Parts: sequence; C-alpha cells; structure tokens
Amino acid sequence: MKTPSPILRHYSARQLAFYYLISKPSFFKWVALHQAEIGIRKGNYHTCAQFALIFRKFGVPPLLKS
Repeated sequence: MKTPSPILRHYSARQLAFYYLISKPSFFKWVALHQAEIGIRKGNYHTCAQFALIFRKFGVPPLLKS
C-alpha cells in the first residue's frame, strides 16, 4: 500500500519548525547547512519547490505523516 504524501504548499519557517518538532532557531540551522541547494526564502515563506527539497533532505515531518 502506498503511503500518502503530505500536501505540498508554501509554509513559514515557524510552521515547518512546528511540524518537525524543533525550535525555529534549530530549523534555521538545519536549512543553513543546505542553503546552496534549497535557496533563500522569499519573504516569510518557503516555496513549494523549496519545501519539496526540505522534505528530501530532512524527511517528512512527524506531524504531517498520516
């Protein structure tokens, strides 16, 4: 049976940190390690493409798994 994938949309850093069960500063440190590949956030939100890269790097967040 195929595992359903979470909805890809734009998320703020605060939302992503919440879904990964970490603090916002920790999330920024995680992303900083892969900044060249993920790219710079535009405004307050990561784009859908950036979020897909974050999923590939860090896995699906525990709170978004169904």
